[in-house]
Amino acid sequence: NANYQQIFSIFDSSPIFDLKKKIYIFDECHNLYDIYTSFRTTEITDMDLSFYKRLNNFFENEELNEICNLSKNAISLLNNIDPLKAEDNEQYGIDFINDLFKIKNDVYTILCTHIEKNLEDLIQTGKIASYGLFAVFEQMKLNKYNTILSHKEKIIDNGNFVIEGNDNSQNNEKKFSIKLIPLDISELFKYESEFFSDNKLFMSSTIFGSEKLLKDLGLINENFEIIELDSKFPLENRKVYLMPIKYLSNKVINSDNPNELDEYYNCISEIVKGHASNNENGIIFSPSYKFTKMIVDGISKNINDFVDIYFNLKAEDRDSVLNYFTSKSDKPKILISCSFYEGVNFSDDLSRYQIIAKVPFKSLGSKYTRIKMERDKISYSLDALKLIVQGSGRSIRSINDYAVTYILDGNAIRVFNNCKNYTPK
Repeated sequence: NANYQQIFSIFDSSPIFDLKKKIYIFDECHNLYDIYTSFRTTEITDMDLSFYKRLNNFFENEELNEICNLSKNAISLLNNIDPLKAEDNEQYGIDFINDLFKIKNDVYTILCTHIEKNLEDLIQTGKIASYGLFAVFEQMKLNKYNTILSHKEKIIDNGNFVIEGNDNSQNNEKKFSIKLIPLDISELFKYESEFFSDNKLFMSSTIFGSEKLLKDLGLINENFEIIELDSKFPLENRKVYLMPIKYLSNKVINSDNPNELDEYYNCISEIVKGHASNNENGIIFSPSYKFTKMIVDGISKNINDFVDIYFNLKAEDRDSVLNYFTSKSDKPKILISCSFYEGVNFSDDLSRYQIIAKVPFKSLGSKYTRIKMERDKISYSLDALKLIVQGSGRSIRSINDYAVTYILDGNAIRVFNNCKNYTPK
């Protein structure tokens, strides 16, 4: 993810880089579409409001009235924006984004002109760093939006975008975000990938439908060859048990019946205790922090005597809970989290079983996700399937390693049926 972002960011810099290489290798490319979409998303948040307040305070002392006036205009615009209206009324959202980015462009132009004219004085007074940081912040935002504008016909004029608005403001504290998200990045990715190389190698253990991936990235009409390799890991070392104890819909999860999930929690508890009796550690993959808390509350009383329980309820605790889990313990351990579907190795005795507690569908609370699902129903199931397969591989990291996976959500049946042409054997 980080490497992708670094490469993509070069496109938004001045054209001093020679990007053309003999070959580019895109590893873990099953995430490439989402990462590129995220990179090409224009986002405005309360951080922009804080930025313009700092900008105004700084340049009031510098007596740069043009910057101060522009900052005050931006502050007024950001204070009065209605993020939820922007989501419901896309023209209102587009007008707001255009107005703010016109201010950003004017601020950036004035800053650059002032730096160029007064460079020596700014260096001598030690103010060059502040001027430079303000300019860079504006430039980074401008570059992203200018790329969208350079493909305006294919994105804005075509309605190939959604605007998402979130407002978590409380009391007098403004907390919001507005995103302009491209819906179909195929033509944009194809155009920009031509600067990489004529030769590209896409690699992943979870490419479900190679031709679909190429189509989504705008490369389906390129010359390509698909190479599929069978797993060398023995089947008996990576068994998966589908145990549809409950169909975990939002209605079921949010039920007023306090006993609605008792059978489900008991099933998890019995699995954990069974493996604990063999002194085995395990992982429970949850789809969210909220559901992680529900599982912890639902099973703790049943398993506290058998295992040490580790979990995190916010992203910033991810590393610390992982460190605790991987440290020595007198009892078997269970890690409950939504943070470890990818990018972590729980090899050998660190984990001998894993439970997919709920099918990890993307949230339909997102307007982008809802519209993408309407346009491409299979992608919604495929995204969930990718995480299921990624999760089931966390504890099997070599040819001699072994672990068992349990899937407890009955919705997995629907996912497997929808993706029967893509599901790995």
